[in-house]
Amino acid sequence: SIHFEDILKYSEYRINIIELLRKLNKHVFYDLLLAYIQFLNPHINYQELSKRFDINDDFSIYSISLGNMNLNIIPEIFGAVTTISCVSFSNNNIRYLPESFGFINVGGNLFLSYNKIDILPESIGNITVGVLFSLEYNDITKLPNSFNKMNIGYDILLTGNGFDLSYVTDKFPDLENKVEIF
Repeated sequence: SIHFEDILKYSEYRINIIELLRKLNKHVFYDLLLAYIQFLNPHINYQELSKRFDINDDFSIYSISLGNMNLNIIPEIFGAVTTISCVSFSNNNIRYLPESFGFINVGGNLFLSYNKIDILPESIGNITVGVLFSLEYNDITKLPNSFNKMNIGYDILLTGNGFDLSYVTDKFPDLENKVEIF
């Protein structure tokens, strides 16, 4: 049998499938998203997981708070997520972001701090974050060439990774006023 994750591994299908997912009935997409997170992270209780999503009456996603859940994997389906406010994956055991993650659209803040992420996908250049993108305290030592193409409203926080501010500003001078590393 073919799994959804297998189909999304092929870049020629990824964008089309993400667009199709965004056109799904919002209630169906929400249920699919919850089921897939639980499938990939079986230690998570479905009821606890559903409490971490702030859903509007029309089932559009207002915010997602999946911090401190001992998550290991973010499913490819997350690339189809559009939120109004905030998405948090902080304080988990996430080691990598799926290629589709670069297509996420967050109106407010995106938190991926305090994980074990060591590499960012090249698709990260397609990401849209309205305010703040936090990648603090991970294991990132190198940023992909597409990093400077991200659409970030204000700041990108990178403290606690394997490089300093000069690495970022030398490689991506256009980001000098957006990147913070302390």
